This record gives sequence, structure tokens and C-alpha cells, in this order.
Amino acid sequence: MSRILFVSRALFRSFAFASIAAAVIAQPAAAQTATEQRKQIRELNKASGQTLRQSAVEQEKTATAKIRQQLKAVRSELLAPSNARLIGGKPTFVVGTSKAFQRPLSKLAGTKPPSDLSSRMQGQIQNTKQSIVREGKLDDVLKSKGLLKPQVRSFVSAPGQASSVCDPNAAKFDWRRIGAVESVKDQGSCGSCWAFAATAAIEGSYFVRAKDSFTGSEQQILSCSRAGSCANGGWYSDAWDNLQGQGTATSKSYPYTGEDRQCKWTTQTPYHWNYWGWVNENQDPYNYDVPTPKDMIKDALCQRGPLATTVAVTPAFQGYSSGVFNEQTDIPINHAVTIVGWDDADNAWIVKNSWGTGWGEKGYIRIHYDSNKIGVLTAWVAARKPVQLTDNCTRFDPKMVRLRNISGKWKFVYQGRNIFDLGDRQEEAEKALAAMRHYKVNRRCWVGQKPDDVAATSPPANAASTFEYFLAGTKIPTGAMTGETCQPIKADSLDVNQRDNRFVLGDGNTTLASSANQEDAWLSYAYIRRHGFTHQCKIGSFFAYYRR
Repeated sequence: MSRILFVSRALFRSFAFASIAAAVIAQPAAAQTATEQRKQIRELNKASGQTLRQSAVEQEKTATAKIRQQLKAVRSELLAPSNARLIGGKPTFVVGTSKAFQRPLSKLAGTKPPSDLSSRMQGQIQNTKQSIVREGKLDDVLKSKGLLKPQVRSFVSAPGQASSVCDPNAAKFDWRRIGAVESVKDQGSCGSCWAFAATAAIEGSYFVRAKDSFTGSEQQILSCSRAGSCANGGWYSDAWDNLQGQGTATSKSYPYTGEDRQCKWTTQTPYHWNYWGWVNENQDPYNYDVPTPKDMIKDALCQRGPLATTVAVTPAFQGYSSGVFNEQTDIPINHAVTIVGWDDADNAWIVKNSWGTGWGEKGYIRIHYDSNKIGVLTAWVAARKPVQLTDNCTRFDPKMVRLRNISGKWKFVYQGRNIFDLGDRQEEAEKALAAMRHYKVNRRCWVGQKPDDVAATSPPANAASTFEYFLAGTKIPTGAMTGETCQPIKADSLDVNQRDNRFVLGDGNTTLASSANQEDAWLSYAYIRRHGFTHQCKIGSFFAYYRR
């Protein structure tokens, strides 16, 4: 028994000594890793001429082994001699950890050009040109009637020329210094970078064209634009296309959650845009994976404000902390960002990212003009200028409206007056009353002269008014009613053309307004845009209404 006890104690002592020895051996290995990391940081600082900020150094000390190993791999690659993947052969930036670096890159890079982008590109360029001409005609009408708010000062330049604040020939420029850029936000682990780029361009254009600022809702664009999702990524110009009629909300009224959620159409969307365009109108639609020329981007920055664009992001980009990012990669574009300025001394664009202020230079990156395909498919959006439009309407209570047949014609009667002529078909008249009550409209509004109480066709062929619509108080009829017959309206496809002695607003297939006065036809277009009507609905030949 004593022998067994002696052997057991001996085994225990052997095990204890072995454990202590293992710990002693392991300790230098761990210390060596920390030493190696410090050495790498010093070497990269020296090679790049940058200094990794102390907060990033401290954060790295508490990072997981996996994150530290990833940083080690990135730094090792950057420090490789005569590195062909770096412009100039050596790094001009440093890398460190951040919340963004600790997320899977696949969750951050969510930009995917649509599969049919090539076939759509040429048509879009033509649409943009037509929209610019149409906008000029409308501006002339609005200015002549004193409805376009005066511009306090001009931020915008003519092509190739300087404005009061931006000169495309200047050595550097930054829209942040003028106030056109809202604060950096964090998309989280959601592939919604395209929604952030789309929003930032709208915010910037609104500042440039409307001389005001607002903070847009990326969540509304993510949830409502049908342009993408967290899981599958998306595309910024699809968001502009799909929400052009509705506009966008503020981040306060529609906060960001970083999740795919059902759209809340009840949220007000007071900020709109008229059209958008590619910076390079001459790009090959079947070989668009080429950065937009530098001079075109500078010119567009001065003319249009901050620009949505793409870049190919890699682990080195994800780890960027400061300096001028100068990596070159052959991978496809996969991330959307916003160009807000340039600095020729650095040969770099100043770019706003959506990975929070803890990433990069307080959320921004200076990226070499030729780095990682920055500038591929660069686009601008034109925010709507503020217009002082007032609805001309008469009020009624839809619950008190009655149908009456007078001399073979059905009419809406309110407080003893005929307020609408509905023709001779009772079924159509009853449907019109049902639609009025369904949408709870209580205002009949018009552009042009006030319509006669009993004369109303849609569009009025010979009536005094040019364009008529209904409102529910100050709200727009929204949604759909079972059994209604409607046609979609796209504001960017509408135009005013002369037919005989009339000026007609339509899209070639649908006529929305007709007037002997060209200005009233254009004003009808302005009201359609203002209210964001997306559908024209008709009941018979006499009753029509517009809704979203």
C-alpha cells in the first residue's frame, strides 16, 4: 500500500513539474508573438510614413487570436519587398483593428451591379439628357411665376469651370468643409453599403441644389426601394429609380436597424430627386469595370456634389487606419462609397465610408486615384429644388356626398350643389363614390382656372382647368382598392408636347393634362412630382384620381 502511495506521489510530482515546464516554455512563445506584432507595426509605420494611432494599438492587444493573426497576414503582405500589389511598390498606409475589421468582409461589401446593367446603361444616359432638358423648361416656368425659391449663392459650376466654392482645376477640394456631407454612419453587419452611398449622394445634392441639409434614412431605402437587401447586397441607382416617386425620409423618422424589414409606407418622405446620371456618359456598357476618368469625377464633384461610386475592398482595405491607401487588386468591385473631394498632393480621392467613425480616418479614407478600381460606375443624383407650390382646392365631406340622377346624368351632390358630373352609367357612378370614400378624399384640387361645379372630365377636353386631383386633407391617396383600373406614372418619362392648339402632358401613351396654356401644362407636371403620384386611376370616362 505504501509503495502504491509512493508511486502515486511521484507521478503527481512528475505531472506538476511537467505542467510548470510547459507553462515556462509557452510563455516566451506568447511574448514572441506580441513582440513580433510590435515589430510589424513599427516596420509598417516606417515604410508608410504613417503612425498607427495608439487607440488601435491598444484595441489590438485585446483582440482575439484570429483577428491578430489576420492583421499579421495583412501586414506581412504589405511589407513584402517590391510589392507589385502596391502603387509605387511600398505601402503608404497603415492597418489596425476596428469594429469593421472584426466583422466578416462578406457582411460589409454588399454592392452588386445588376445583371442587366449593360443593356440598361445606354437608355439611362439618354433618359438623363432628356430629364435635364425637361428640368430646364420647368425651371423657366417656375421662375417666371415666382415659384422657384431664389438661390442664395451658387455652389454649382458649369462643366470645366469653377463655382464660388469648387474649381475642378484646383489642387484639392473637400465638400465636408462646405457643409455638404452628413456625419459618418455604421452599416453594421448588413450588406447595405449601396443604401448608404445612395443616401449620401442625395444629402449632398440637396445641400448643393436646395442650400439646405438633412440626414437621410438608409433604412427606408433598404426596406422600401426593392434595390437590395442585407443578405444579398444591392445597387444605389436602382434605389434612386425605384423611390423617385416616393422620395426619402429622415433618419430620425425612419431609424436604421441594419436588418431586412418590411417597408413602413406611412412614414413621411419629404426629400425628393428628379433624375440621376453616370459621370462618364461615354463608358462602354459592356466593359464598365473601368474607373471613371479623374477629370470627369472632379468636374462632376463641382457640378453635382458628392458622388456615389464603387471600389474593390480587400482585407487590407478593411484594416485601413490612416494614410493614402495604395493597394491594387484585380477582384471585382464589391463595395459602394461616396467621393466627397480630392487632394492632388496625395494623388487621392477623399472618400466617405459607412463602417463607423472607428474605421479609417474617422470614417473616411484617402485612396489613391488608381487604387482598387475606385471610381467604377460613378454616379450623381439631382435633388429637387425647393418649389413654392400651393394646392388650389375646394373641400367637401365624402360621407355627406350623395349620388343623384339629374336629367339622365349621375352627379355627386354635396350640400345641395352638383360638384361632379359622372355621366349616364349608374354602375360607374357608384364605383366613383366607393373610391372617394375608400381613399377618404375630401379636397378636389386643380391646376389652371377653377373648374365649373358640374363640368369635369379627366383630362378635361374643354374645361377651364388643366389638371385635377384629389387629396385626403394634406395627404396623398395611398395604396390600392380592389377592382380599380390604374396605370403607372413615371415622372421621368413625362413631357409636354403640343397637339393642335393644346399643350398635353403625358408619356406618349397616357395623357395626364391638357391645356391651351403651356405654362399650366408644365405646372401640372410640377404638382404631379410634388405629390409623388405614381398611378392614374380611371372609372369610366368622367372620373379619375391619382394615388401613390
